[in-house]
Amino acid sequence: MSRKWLLLRLLKDAGSVGATTADLLAAGVGSRYGARLLELRDHGYVIESRRERQSSFRYILTDEPGVEAPAGRQLTPRPGESEALQPSCGCLSAELTLFEQQIEKAKPTPHWKAA
Repeated sequence: MSRKWLLLRLLKDAGSVGATTADLLAAGVGSRYGARLLELRDHGYVIESRRERQSSFRYILTDEPGVEAPAGRQLTPRPGESEALQPSCGCLSAELTLFEQQIEKAKPTPHWKAA
């Protein structure tokens, strides 16, 4: 799967909560995620960018090509998706969403832990 389509899958899985810069990097989208966002926007996807901190943004897929949504309405999460964002620090214990599980699987194993 190309990084562009990996990014799209992550944004869809994140639903209305969106994905942070750190989420994109951890999932393997790569440091040129901005170029991948631009490619998706060129394909007609509407992706909202919200600044969270100095160098961190949250990206939310709000519209897709060929998908009509009422004005001012964001895409709603699929059934079973959590709308509440859990901190990535792990300081709250809660059931991980599918998106968070994928992020955990995508994290590289440090070379000193590899068997």
